[in-house]
Amino acid sequence: MTQSKTPGALMADLRALDAGGQETAVSDLLASILRHHPDFMPAHRFRIDRLLGAGLNAEALDLAQRTANAFPAMRAMTTTRQATALDRLGQTEQALRMLGSLHDDAAEDMPATVLFATLLARDGMADRAEPLFRQVLSQAPDHPGARRGLIDIALARGDADAALDLCDDARPHDDAAASLLSIRRARALDHLGRTSEAAALLDSEVAGGNRSDQVLIQLAWMQRQLGRLDAALQSFAAVLATTPDHLGAVQGSVAILRQQGAMDAALKVCDAAIAKAKDAPDLIHMRRAEILTDMGRASEAAAALKTARASGDATGQLDLALARAYVALGNPDAAREAFEQAARSVETRATALMGLADLSRKAGDHDRTLTHLNAAAETSDGADAAVTLALCEALIHAGRARQVAPHLRALIESDAPLNDPQIEQLLNIAERQALPDVTRHLIRLTSGRSSLTAALARRLLRLAHITADRDSLDRITHGLLPRVPPQQRCALRAEAVALCDGPDAAIEFARTSQDDRGTPDRIIVLGRLLIDAGTPALAMRYLRFALRTWPAHPALVTVFVHACVGARDFTAGHACLDRLENDLPGTDTEAHRLALFYGAGADRSVLDRALRRRDLGLPGLHPRQLLDLCLSCGDLDRALAIQNGIRNDPGSSGRVAAHFTTGLQGRMLTDLHVFRTLEAKAISAGVPPEDASTRLADQYYYPAKCILDAWADQSGSTLPRRETPVPHRIFQYWDRATPPDDIAGLIAGWQNVPGFEHVLMNRTRAITMLRRQFGPRVVTAFQRARHVTEESDLLRLCLIFRFGGVYSDADDRRVGDIADLADLGAGLLVSREPIGAIANNTLIAPPGNPILRIALQMTVQALLARDSDGAWFKSGPGMLTRAAAVFLRDAETSEAVRNLTLIDGETLRRHVEPHIRLPYKKTASYWNAQDRALSKTVRESLLGLADLPERDGRKPATIG
Repeated sequence: MTQSKTPGALMADLRALDAGGQETAVSDLLASILRHHPDFMPAHRFRIDRLLGAGLNAEALDLAQRTANAFPAMRAMTTTRQATALDRLGQTEQALRMLGSLHDDAAEDMPATVLFATLLARDGMADRAEPLFRQVLSQAPDHPGARRGLIDIALARGDADAALDLCDDARPHDDAAASLLSIRRARALDHLGRTSEAAALLDSEVAGGNRSDQVLIQLAWMQRQLGRLDAALQSFAAVLATTPDHLGAVQGSVAILRQQGAMDAALKVCDAAIAKAKDAPDLIHMRRAEILTDMGRASEAAAALKTARASGDATGQLDLALARAYVALGNPDAAREAFEQAARSVETRATALMGLADLSRKAGDHDRTLTHLNAAAETSDGADAAVTLALCEALIHAGRARQVAPHLRALIESDAPLNDPQIEQLLNIAERQALPDVTRHLIRLTSGRSSLTAALARRLLRLAHITADRDSLDRITHGLLPRVPPQQRCALRAEAVALCDGPDAAIEFARTSQDDRGTPDRIIVLGRLLIDAGTPALAMRYLRFALRTWPAHPALVTVFVHACVGARDFTAGHACLDRLENDLPGTDTEAHRLALFYGAGADRSVLDRALRRRDLGLPGLHPRQLLDLCLSCGDLDRALAIQNGIRNDPGSSGRVAAHFTTGLQGRMLTDLHVFRTLEAKAISAGVPPEDASTRLADQYYYPAKCILDAWADQSGSTLPRRETPVPHRIFQYWDRATPPDDIAGLIAGWQNVPGFEHVLMNRTRAITMLRRQFGPRVVTAFQRARHVTEESDLLRLCLIFRFGGVYSDADDRRVGDIADLADLGAGLLVSREPIGAIANNTLIAPPGNPILRIALQMTVQALLARDSDGAWFKSGPGMLTRAAAVFLRDAETSEAVRNLTLIDGETLRRHVEPHIRLPYKKTASYWNAQDRALSKTVRESLLGLADLPERDGRKPATIG
């Protein structure tokens, strides 16, 4: 009865059975059709297509070849199937040859022509593909495959307007064709900056029942771009529910979960994919390893990668990931072996050689570093940005910075593609090397981009702020904001507010922002701002609450530790790290521990611990912090070695690199060097070592610090109340008659202290007072000060020595009860910096203190002699440390106790938060600026960022 039907009717039955999943019935009916109608092409096509649909590409290729041999008249059908199978098997070139030969003989065959054109376009030959698609459309104007091909070519060329026009002209003949067209329309809208419309279009597709992986993945990425992270996760989850090892969905989910700090959830996504997949893609193993490494569990990452590598065909990418895990683990030998293995693969050779170069650089072998990088350069046909940047940084590390400029200019002239991180890196190097032409080119290149990473936008914002031009900064900010991802605009806008109006205004903005997208980003921004504003204890409260939701978020933990250091609450910082280690065994918290130990004060044990970390190649203290520790411990040899690394650090600003020896650390190093030389001469002349050191305390910082250390150990930590209160008078200084708004706001906090008189001195008033109270010699010393810092250093000594009371810098924030602080101890009340020097930002003493007398004599003498020492040594903490040491060296114990009280930083910060980060300190006009002033041409190019670039004929939406 079945065979009484026509072959066409039988095929309709066959498709119905297949749609119903009746495998046995399908096989039986298909065999019957072919037995009774052996030359019926639709049945053969169905048979081959079922194998292709099941992913059995090799079997489909074999069947198509046998069918072609048996039925030559079916050449067009079998050739297209063979080509499809070959393409899926990675043999696209052979597929194109077969289709090209068929097209030469049967150009009128539209399915074969469309497939031929599709593979050509995908293989980068759009110019050959386009006329083929147009040929088909001339014969069949509504052919969906040809129209989709032209749309894809337009999108690939960046001509989204043309792609949208093609979509508008289409008349899809069924729902499937309409859905495919909607997907392309959404891509075109997204290219035009109309992402909200694109997402709405795909949302309607999903609502209409089209839950294909392609639609859901594309929708998820658009939702993420719009900052709708939870919606994006739901879209990715819908794909993972049916295909747990879908690479795009895994990567997308992991990216969002890592951004949200949900590291455990991200691991579970990877684990589910690996468990499901017969042979999980390397990328999933690599993402899992990256998550573990971010969590401080590099040993687990390395073990997992070794297992993945052993269980399948070893690939260069896995070897690279394993090498990076070993680097994070502090095992350079194993890392080197893995990089060498990766270098054997053509695909990963250049990256592996760069990894080997970095290991050699860390080991101090600059020649081998350059050899590896030159070999990496030879693997590329043209200029390679990553290799060139690594080569430039290696030359700087090797002390050959003068050779950098030709490489940078060659890279720029080559028009090699540059991603945003590379542009940021190039900007840093160009600024360091004083190459304004390169900086200008990079800014102009960036101005033409409609989207930017938040990191590059921040770098450009800070570059613009150096000009101290508020109007220009406002315009540039307005131009940058629409280009960064929506979920990162709040942080960028807060930074812009902080640069223009200071941390208080930025805090107010961050607190009122509604930009909360299920991530800790806003809290991290707020925490940093609160620390900058001098309220780290408040920052701790916000951050501690956020840590309940995101306990392992790396950036959140980092900012919390930073807040603990600022608040001098080291116990809270260590407790946070203890919980992290308990909850996630194997987590590496040593870098955070070192930050806490360094903040608590420099000593030999912290230095040894930090150097061990550095020698393993693991992240830890910044080289400048290491140098501080060496200087504080008097370790000259290590200090000399570390300072070379700082001077040759590509990340150091141009001013730091060029003037390191005249900066504070350079001068401290010179001071220690000269002291050690004189100490050795004295000892060789028969002077006892202890005497040789103390005799030099009036001239050199390190022996003075040692005297303070010894006295602090003897005096203990108890703080009695003063027998005689200091005068209730607060002095501050600002050189001009009217302080700027941000400084005035801080000063206002000192003006209303109950029971205290507030005296704000300016330059004119200070000179009048000095002439009346101290005479012309001190006035001359004041007038010879090189900048306002030296003026204020001298003035505070004069004011507190003559009148007594409290002096605090104008950029200090009052946060506690000053009367309570002023009532502590006896004599001069001061705190110590982490490196052991006496901080001079806040001084409290009765009039006539003998330490201040010595300090005043030292400062006046140095200013009159026009000493070339920096302010820290001449009139600031270095000088005050020497003055205190001279007094302690010569005074009886009882006299010392009556005249000096040292408090720790935690006690001070309960009352005063020093040195608030205000906008003017980040401009080129600031006396201690770390950045060079910008050339006129660079300033003009920065203004190009104020104009939003056109995006395929349309400008992106602005942010109000």
